[in-house]
Amino acid sequence: DSRIIVPFARHTWDAAVDFAKLIKAKGLDILVSVNISPMQLMDPQGLAYIRATLEMAGLSADRFVFELTEEAGDPDPARTHNFLMQCRAMGILLAIDDFGEGANMLDRIFKTPFDIVKLSRNMSCCAVRNEKQRAFLVLLIEACRQYGAKVCMEGIEDEAMLEVLQPLQVDLYQGYLFSKPVEIEALLGMFE
Repeated sequence: DSRIIVPFARHTWDAAVDFAKLIKAKGLDILVSVNISPMQLMDPQGLAYIRATLEMAGLSADRFVFELTEEAGDPDPARTHNFLMQCRAMGILLAIDDFGEGANMLDRIFKTPFDIVKLSRNMSCCAVRNEKQRAFLVLLIEACRQYGAKVCMEGIEDEAMLEVLQPLQVDLYQGYLFSKPVEIEALLGMFE
């Protein structure tokens, strides 16, 4: 509800674009993900700003993924959908973040054609501990694929978790097993 959301969203986008320029200069083929909330999409000039910064940076939109956080508090679902569809038309990939948490319910997948569904850390942990929940995840993963989305399991923290979840054959894994958050320089150093 703060008026700071618009400048914060632009600052986040600018940082993502700067990072993408570094990646491009190093010749790396890496997507840059940016978490966005429906509240950030209330900027009436947001799409124009995104287009202009991409053009000034000489970057292609298809190098970015917008990860939509839960929709609780979405002041205008139709506007959110329209914004996301215009981003998708530019070439930005769309992901639903933390699916299975809070307001990220199943109908969310059907509202917008997401490219990636990121299953929450909680779902990963429950699937490790409970065979019935793992069986449910198999069905959910297949439903996402039928819908045309790739699936990412979040919260993979150790080899034991990965070993239990690998038979689910998701497309992507994310978690501390692979890397804790690092500074940009450290991340770029991983590719040298």
